[in-house]
Amino acid sequence: MRSPTPSPAGLPVVSLTASKRKLTLVVLGCAAFAVVGAFMLASDPNLYEAVIAVAAIVFFGGGGIFFLIKAPRAGAVLVMTLDGFTVWSGGFVPWVDLESVGIARASRAKVVGFRLRSYDSYIASLTGRVTAGQLAWARQHTGGYDLTLPALLFDRPASRVVTAVEEYYAAWAAQADDHGERRPED
Repeated sequence: MRSPTPSPAGLPVVSLTASKRKLTLVVLGCAAFAVVGAFMLASDPNLYEAVIAVAAIVFFGGGGIFFLIKAPRAGAVLVMTLDGFTVWSGGFVPWVDLESVGIARASRAKVVGFRLRSYDSYIASLTGRVTAGQLAWARQHTGGYDLTLPALLFDRPASRVVTAVEEYYAAWAAQADDHGERRPED
């Protein structure tokens, strides 16, 4: 985690960072399977082996390239500020819109999930890339969470990510109460 920088209202800005080791292992694993597929294809395969080889090249090679393009660049996967949090893939969620945070599984992969009270601010911050229907679909398929981040991205266990978000939310809520600001009913 980067050193917290105080925000004007006193809460620090907290960045939960990506695990460079985990990201490197994912990319190396994809590259290894793509290379194996290329060797299979170059070794005069029968039809079945050729299909498997092409699938390995497309899935792992393409997946690895896609992952490299989409992986967090600055190292921050989740940045929490007094106003809300921003995720590495884009999008801002105000604290007032956060209903819960937890751990779920999406296609057998562990994810950190965020359930939102309202989609409006998050969708507005994405410049039209995501619709309310897509978030509702995600909620049905990820244990009730609208927004998910792969747990393997973080430099700490998913349970510690959830704890960090819950603690920051509690600090924000206490500060909102102290200043008479709008806060959702729990």
